[in-house]
Amino acid sequence: MVLIMEIAILDDWKKASQESGKLSMRELAREASSIEDRLTVGMKKNLEEPIYILRDPCGIRSSESRSVSYIFACSALIYLHVVLSGAHPDLPEIRESVSKSVKAFQALPDPTWVRHLVWPFCIAGCMVTVDGQDVFRDIATAANLDGHIFGNFEKALAIMERCWEGRQHQAKGGNAWDWKTSMDSLGQMVLLI
Repeated sequence: MVLIMEIAILDDWKKASQESGKLSMRELAREASSIEDRLTVGMKKNLEEPIYILRDPCGIRSSESRSVSYIFACSALIYLHVVLSGAHPDLPEIRESVSKSVKAFQALPDPTWVRHLVWPFCIAGCMVTVDGQDVFRDIATAANLDGHIFGNFEKALAIMERCWEGRQHQAKGGNAWDWKTSMDSLGQMVLLI
């Protein structure tokens, strides 16, 4: 969560620097690299940590906690790459992070958990290429087996669909569509929790 906050701060700094005409690509790349290194180390550590049968103080078994943390880290990487390079789903680093996210969502012991992972699901879903959109729809369908929607899951799906639609109709060289562009287009500001 701290690294997601740092990415958001970097995103704000980049936008402010662009507006003032003082964006240093070197500084942007250096800061992004530092965050990416820490995320990557954390993800590796997360996967190598032994799974304990005892419950932790929050009441979540370590295997579930590992899955949730990994999913957030994958989406944080996507967010970081979007800040650094723009919302271009075909970039190799974005494709790789989205692919890791998809595998992590599909590996969840209970598909309904996705309803509680709205932010990472929306971030990853907005950056999936056309050929992966149905995979996200399938994950959403599996998460909604009982027909109950919690939180902003339904709004996240609408944001993703709008992003895909906007990207499909955007002019060549136009601004790339991401979750923020989609929310603006829908006239909504959604807290993705």
